[in-house]
Amino acid sequence: MKKKLFLSIVLLSFIGCKKTEKKVEIIPETKVEEKVLKQKSLNFALETKELLGKNLQEKIKEGGAENALNFCNINAIPLTKSISDKYKTNIKRVSDQPRNQLNTASEKEKKHINLFKERIAKGEELKPELVDNQLYVPIVTNAMCLQCHGNIEDNNPLLAAKIKKLYPEDKATGYSENQVRGIFVVDLPK
Repeated sequence: MKKKLFLSIVLLSFIGCKKTEKKVEIIPETKVEEKVLKQKSLNFALETKELLGKNLQEKIKEGGAENALNFCNINAIPLTKSISDKYKTNIKRVSDQPRNQLNTASEKEKKHINLFKERIAKGEELKPELVDNQLYVPIVTNAMCLQCHGNIEDNNPLLAAKIKKLYPEDKATGYSENQVRGIFVVDLPK
């Protein structure tokens, strides 16, 4: 009897002291590095967006949408390039309906724009997409954007005329809030 009691105590002690093993997922180093590079690239896109947005807000306060349009016409591409140069990578803003033809999306980029448009139409959350060492970040319209990209013909005919003068091939009006207007494309840094 003492032997059975002893074995029972030993068995219970063993069971009670057994450590529960946690499964630890080991992420390959390449995936960790990719995640870090993706976050860096997203930060570059967000810094570019913030720089452009801050400047546009200032110009709107100083002289309305017309002033912002003049600023954008001269400075949008150089400001984007300044962030590219700062981080030694390629950052661009492109659209399937560009105002400046230098911002025309390639066929590959248009596929990503359309994917984001489909997702936003379904009410899905938009997240940056990493494909082939390029990060695609959606540009979604808000109230500030609509001053120059909304229904300009109806709301501000003078601005519409100025847009046509500066951008004879403009396709970037008629948007409403929460529409995908384009994307930032950022090459992953090396």
